[in-house]
Amino acid sequence: MNAQIQPVPLDPGPVMALVSSALVSAAELVAQAERAEIKDEASLAVATDFIKICAATEKKAETARKAQIEPLNNHVKWINEQWRTVTSKVSDAKNMVNSKATVYARKVEAEMRAKQAAEKKALEDAAMKAAEEAQAKGHTEVAELIVTAAANTRDLAPAVVKSRGSMTGASSGLRDIWRGTVPETEIRNVCAAIASGVLPAALVEFRQVELNRLAASLAKEGTHHGITITNDRKLVAR
Repeated sequence: MNAQIQPVPLDPGPVMALVSSALVSAAELVAQAERAEIKDEASLAVATDFIKICAATEKKAETARKAQIEPLNNHVKWINEQWRTVTSKVSDAKNMVNSKATVYARKVEAEMRAKQAAEKKALEDAAMKAAEEAQAKGHTEVAELIVTAAANTRDLAPAVVKSRGSMTGASSGLRDIWRGTVPETEIRNVCAAIASGVLPAALVEFRQVELNRLAASLAKEGTHHGITITNDRKLVAR
């Protein structure tokens, strides 16, 4: 695990040769686009051809890019799979011991807190008994002082379980990890709470692809249940 992994040097020559040639063509297309004036049927026809040529050139460049990176991506994928086996096993071992340690720590903490509660109750019972005895002897003020003192006694901080590794020096302790979920049956209630301001709007995450799909299905500009639908009509060359 401590072995140094040396990066494999890459030769940028073949990549740059293809990119340099493609950049020349791309620059020429940009220059033509800057000079273009669409003012009649003939120039619109030329523009249609130009858009089609650009799309074909773009597709060709993307194909070349994928051809160059695919072997690298496959190699990276293979490396990741090899190391994922290692990290997965280590993670399983960590989670296994973590789960067992958590069960034990929760048990010890519950016992410690139950002992604290019992000790507190014993002190309160003793105070009440002493107050009753003082009251029975006619010492009313003393009884009141005992009751007041018992009521004003600060609660002890809740007992917590902590541990420190003797080999690594690492420390551990139980920590609250709160998680929120929304059952399918409660979606309407959550939405109603967000609409009324009880819950934050940040809980909602809109997916643009779904919004576009809805807009296309309605095919009408305007507002649909709060969703603004617009039509960005543009020329498309096929």
